[in-house]
Amino acid sequence: IKAEKIFQINEENDIEKIDGINKCTQLIKYKFENFQSDISFLIGSKDNCSAIEGYKNNEVIKSISPPAFLSQDFFYVNIQVFQLAFFERRNIYSYMRADRNTHKGKEPTNYYGFIQSKKEFREKIQLEIMNFDGNSSLGTTKIDSETGQWQMKLSQPLSKGQFLTKDLNGLEHVCGKKFYLIMDFHIDLKVVNRTVKDLYGDVHNLTGKFEQVPLGNMLEWSKDYSITDNLAEKELSRILEKVISSLGKEITICDPYFLGDLKVENNTLRLSKDLFSFLNAVLRSSITGNLNKINVLGYWQKASNRIKSDKIQLINNYKKLFQEVNDNLSRINKKINVDLYFSKLPIHDRYWHGKAEDKEIVYNVSNSINGIIKNGEVRIMPLKGTECYKQQMKLTRRIESAKKENLTNGND
Repeated sequence: IKAEKIFQINEENDIEKIDGINKCTQLIKYKFENFQSDISFLIGSKDNCSAIEGYKNNEVIKSISPPAFLSQDFFYVNIQVFQLAFFERRNIYSYMRADRNTHKGKEPTNYYGFIQSKKEFREKIQLEIMNFDGNSSLGTTKIDSETGQWQMKLSQPLSKGQFLTKDLNGLEHVCGKKFYLIMDFHIDLKVVNRTVKDLYGDVHNLTGKFEQVPLGNMLEWSKDYSITDNLAEKELSRILEKVISSLGKEITICDPYFLGDLKVENNTLRLSKDLFSFLNAVLRSSITGNLNKINVLGYWQKASNRIKSDKIQLINNYKKLFQEVNDNLSRINKKINVDLYFSKLPIHDRYWHGKAEDKEIVYNVSNSINGIIKNGEVRIMPLKGTECYKQQMKLTRRIESAKKENLTNGND
């Protein structure tokens, strides 16, 4: 076995990688020169690899646990180049935020953050923020060697750029990464030659046959499974898309907190990262699948303890969100009708409902949409038999007694 350092499993898709500069958290990959036995039957079969990853059912091949721990085709791609394992070696941990009070127009000028590392390291480096192309320095600062905290005022507003550490002696860059702030939310689906880009910039075909496949086993997402926060959020959205698409044309989300709080400032939507990932999954499920109806059932008596908006504000904010969704989907002749239900009966747990042909589908979801990233994980478990029937009956009773608000001026 030989070891070779890399900066990312797939550098071509690494949105944080700066050409010619190491990332501060690196991976080591371990490779066989040759496998000791003939596994050509596996290397040449995407289906077998997908079964191991947990994306396809196979009576003979048992999937890894948890299923979908690896991204789809990860095993198939890496085993062909004799890839064996990956190990993450952390050098420093960095955290940064922008000060919203320093916005000029739509971008901030003040940044602050924290560097977790040995004191000796913090004493030897300074931080620098450059523009996205890396040809203009917008600010530098030293780190408090005792606390690891830092603040920086930029020479011009910035929402995406390069965050770098520099050696104080030689002033050479030690490591760094590109960063992207989620600013004001705006949907802009780019449609070219029957393809469309989603909110993360991934391209999807508008043609092709869609096949609804209900989940057979539990799906699990954990922030710790991904190398960066950006990749973790993207993977969360992919898993949510798989869940939503498996529920069919009409889905019902039963959650005491609805979809979570949604802020509108200066007539502009501000989404949490959780809701951003969910919304991207909804768009993809409509674009490449057959989703056209969403019902959201919540319990206001419980939600009002966490949601800052009052009931009327929440309804209007959700209307603004889905109006923007449908304004964009109209470009490809699609629309999602959304109904909001205020349950009169208490809701404690979270269930997502759908239907495949005449069969009811119910999933138990461990976290509310607005708490997935904060908690760092979510588990989606299919219910079967009596338990599925009981939850479906509970949903029916709650829907029948609930107050309904249509958010999209649509017809049932």
